[in-house]
Amino acid sequence: MLKKKFFIRYFLLLVIFVVAFFWYGATLLNMQIARADEYQRKIQTTYTKTFVVPAVRGEIFDRNGIPLVTNRNVYNIVIDGTKMPRNDYVGILIDLIDKINFYNGEIEQDEFPVMLIDSYEKSQEAHYLYSMMTKTERDRFDRFLTKNKLNINTSADELVEFLTAKYNLDFYMPLNEDGERDVKLFRTVLGICYDIDYSDVLAGSNPYKISEDINRTLMAVIMENSHNYPGAEVLLSYERVYNIPTSAPHILGRVGSIQAEKLDWYLERGYSMDAEVGTSGIELAFEEYLRGVDGILERTYDQDNNLLYENWYVDRAGNIREPVAGKDVYLTLDIKLQQVAEYSIEKTIGKIHNLALKTPNPQLNGADANAGATAVINPNTGEVLAIATYPSFDISTAYSDPKIYKELSESPDNPFTNRATMGQYAPGSVFKIVTATAALEHGDLTVNDTIVDQGKYTRYQGYQPTCWYYPHNHGRIGVTKAIEVSCNYFFYVVGERTGIKTLNDYSRRMGLGVKTGIEIAETPGILASPEVAEAKGEIWAGGQLLQASIGQSYNVFSPLQTATMLGTFLNGGQRYKNTLLLCVKEYGSDEIYYSPAPEIIESFEISETNYSAVKLGLRNVIELGTAAALFNNIPVRIGGKTGTVEIHVGQSSENATFVAFAPYDKPEISMSVVIEKGSMGTWAGFVAEDVLAYYFGSKSFEESMDLPIEIYPEETDEANIIQ
Repeated sequence: MLKKKFFIRYFLLLVIFVVAFFWYGATLLNMQIARADEYQRKIQTTYTKTFVVPAVRGEIFDRNGIPLVTNRNVYNIVIDGTKMPRNDYVGILIDLIDKINFYNGEIEQDEFPVMLIDSYEKSQEAHYLYSMMTKTERDRFDRFLTKNKLNINTSADELVEFLTAKYNLDFYMPLNEDGERDVKLFRTVLGICYDIDYSDVLAGSNPYKISEDINRTLMAVIMENSHNYPGAEVLLSYERVYNIPTSAPHILGRVGSIQAEKLDWYLERGYSMDAEVGTSGIELAFEEYLRGVDGILERTYDQDNNLLYENWYVDRAGNIREPVAGKDVYLTLDIKLQQVAEYSIEKTIGKIHNLALKTPNPQLNGADANAGATAVINPNTGEVLAIATYPSFDISTAYSDPKIYKELSESPDNPFTNRATMGQYAPGSVFKIVTATAALEHGDLTVNDTIVDQGKYTRYQGYQPTCWYYPHNHGRIGVTKAIEVSCNYFFYVVGERTGIKTLNDYSRRMGLGVKTGIEIAETPGILASPEVAEAKGEIWAGGQLLQASIGQSYNVFSPLQTATMLGTFLNGGQRYKNTLLLCVKEYGSDEIYYSPAPEIIESFEISETNYSAVKLGLRNVIELGTAAALFNNIPVRIGGKTGTVEIHVGQSSENATFVAFAPYDKPEISMSVVIEKGSMGTWAGFVAEDVLAYYFGSKSFEESMDLPIEIYPEETDEANIIQ
C-alpha cells in the first residue's frame, strides 16, 4: 500500500511538470515564432517629444560686483496637452492635484474670473461671483463666452453650472451622501479646466504650468509614475532672487509673461509663447543682454508613457541645442550708496517732522512731509551712482502677494512711482543756476553787473512779487552774491532781461525739459512757456516769466534732470547721457562682452569767467549762505544750492529742494534732492549730507545706516609672545 501511495504522488507531480513544460514551451513558441513580429513591434514602439528648456537669465550686479538679482533652480510640473487623453483628462488632473497637495506642492493660480463665496446665507442663490478683470482679461473672457455660445451677461453661477456639465465634473467629483463636495477643490479643478480649455492646451498650442517650484520628493514621484499622469512633465526653470529686495526695486524691475499686445514682436525674435521677459526697469531695459537662448530637450517614451531616456536636440546643421545663458549686467549703481540714500530720505522726513513740532504752525512747516527722492550721478561720465525714492517697497513680495500689491497700489503715497525719474517737481531756487548761466552766456548780464534789491518787484501793477528777505533787502549785489543769498529780486530782473525763450534754450542744453537718456522709464519734464499756459487755458503774463526765472511757474522736472543740469554746468557745458549700464560680462565670468563709453549728447561753452562766478556762489551757499549749517564734518569742499517751492499756499508745507556737488575743485559727484512738503530747502540738504559723508568716508556704511558697528578683537602679535 505504501509503494502504491508514493507511486500515485510521483505520477501526479510528473503530470504537473509535463503540463507546465509544454505550456511554457508553447508560450515561447507563440511569442518567438508565431507572433514574433507583433511582440517585436510592441517592444520597439516608442515616441519622442521635444520641450523648450529656458536658458538661465543673466544676473545683475552693482558696480562693485555685489549681486543684486540672481537665479535659483526651480522645477515645475507642466501639462503637455498632446499626451493627455481627451476623454479622461479631468480624472488625470484630479489625481495630479491630489498628488501635488499630498506632497505639499502648490497649485498655480488659475485665470478663471470667478471666485467662490466663502460664506453666504442659505437663502441666497448665488454661490459664485465674478472677480475684478482688467480690460485685457475681460476681452479674453468675452471671447471665451462667445466661443461657447454664452451670453456676455451670463451670471457666475450660470457659467459654473455650464462648465460643470461641459467638463463632466459631476461624474468626476460626485456629491457625497450629505449632498456636499469639497467646494474649494471643485473650484480649483474648474479653474484649471477653464485655463486648459481657453488656451487650447489639449490641442498642443500651449503648455500649462500647474505647479511651480516643487520639492524633490514630489518631483521624484511624478517622474517615477509618469505612466499614471500622461501629459504631466517635470521641467527645469529659474526663479529670480532679489538679494537686497528693499533696495532699488524701481530700478531693477521684474520679469513676467509676454503681454498679449507684444506677443508677435517677441515671437518674431525667437521667443516662445510662454517665455518670461523683462517687463520693467533694468530687466526690460537690458533684455537683449539678460536673455539667453533656450535649449530643446528630446525625451523618448515607451507606449506606456514611461520615460526611457532624454538628450539635447541636434538640428540639421549638427548643432546641439543646449540652452545658452544670458549675459551678466553690471550697473553703475553703488548699492551701498543707494541704501544710504534710501535710508537717509526716510530718516530726514522723520527729522523734519520733529523740527516742525518746534515751529508755531507745524502742519505748514514740514509736519506733513511724506515723500522724497534723490539722484546721484558722476558728472564726468553720466553714470548714475544712486537713484532713491521714498516711500518704496519690497520687490520680493509686492507683486507676488495680492494683498500687499493691493495695499501698495491704493496707497495715496504712490510707493510704486519712481519719483527720482518720474516725479515732476518745480526746482525752486536751484533753477537760478540756469538763469545765471543763460544770462551771462547770452550777454544779458556780466560778472561785474550789480542790481539793487528793492525787496518788492513793482514793474507790474497787478503782480508785485517780493524777495524772500522782504521787508528787508540785500542791497546792491552781483551774480555770485545773489546765488549765495538766493536773492529773488536779482533773478526777477535777470530773468526779464534774458526772456523765456533764451532761458528755455539753456535749460534744454543743460538737461531740463528733455529726457536724460537713462535706460529706465523717465518723464521729460515741463518748461514754463506761453505755449504751456495756452494748453492749460491760462494767460502768459509777465508774472509768469518772473516765477519761471526762480524755478517756479510751470517748470517741473525730475530729481535726475536737476542733478544732470548741475552736472552739465560743472562740465562747462558738456551734458553726458545718463546711464545705468557699467558693462556686460559673460555669464558667471569676468570676461567683458560690452563696455559702453561715456556719451556726450549736448555741448555748449561756458566761459571761464562766467563759470567761476556762478561756481563760487554755489560754494558760498554751503560755506556762508543758506546751507552753512550743513557738511561740517565732510573732508572735502562742497558746492550746492537750496530751494523752497510753494505748492498749495496755506494748505500744505512747501517742497524742499537741494543740489550739491563735490569735491569743489574737481567734482566727481553731482546730486539733487526733493522732499515733498519738506518746508525748507536746507532740510532737504540733510540727505545730501548723509550721502556725501558716506561717499567721502566720513561715515562708515554701518554708521550711515545707524547699524551697530561690529568691533573686532585686536590681532595678536605672535612675534611678541614669550615662549
